[in-house]
Amino acid sequence: YVKKLKLPGIHLREESRRYYPAGQVTSHLIGFTNIDGQGIEGIEKSFDKWLTGAPGERTVRKDRYGRVIEDISSVDSRAAHNLTLSIDERLQALVYRELN
Repeated sequence: YVKKLKLPGIHLREESRRYYPAGQVTSHLIGFTNIDGQGIEGIEKSFDKWLTGAPGERTVRKDRYGRVIEDISSVDSRAAHNLTLSIDERLQALVYRELN
């Protein structure tokens, strides 16, 4: 909606973030990511490569004008994956309250 208004001085940028639906109740189990999106605790750390994916790569030879004249090699990108957990949120909340 805000983008359609084209307000002067207002700039938008897209950002990707992970969503933690149960907040503090499961935060120690789910874990966290650093500012670069790398898992640093919990399940986020354990499954970081699975959740992140990897970029592709292409090696080429160019002429002096910058035009590609030969494809030497390429590595396909690896897509990020989703991870589905089966956490009993009611039990987790009960344990969380008892331990705090």
